[in-house]
Amino acid sequence: MKSTLKNILIFVGLGVLLLGGTLYFGNQSEPKLPIHSEIFVVGKGFGYRILHQKKLLIQQGSVPAIQGSHPFTSPEDAEKTADLVIDKLLKGEDPRLSIADLERLKVHIPEAKQDIE
Repeated sequence: MKSTLKNILIFVGLGVLLLGGTLYFGNQSEPKLPIHSEIFVVGKGFGYRILHQKKLLIQQGSVPAIQGSHPFTSPEDAEKTADLVIDKLLKGEDPRLSIADLERLKVHIPEAKQDIE
């Protein structure tokens, strides 16, 4: 009788440990990158912020590498650009972008508005 009770308690104890471990490790999400982006509205367009944890590293309210101040025309373009900047930062590279970088990402590059007199 004691042997049967002991086996049942061991079995229940192992079951509880297994269930607890499954719940604990099953709810673990992938670790977030220490650097992430947020997309925000700028006038009639979009920009992005690059943050390290909660500290603002870069705020870009216009398409980089072009003259003038033109926001991104879509949140997707802002996000693709922010992702490239994050990738450069994580690799220890200069985060500045060129027009060639934007073209590779297929980001819409607004033409400079010209004043007509």
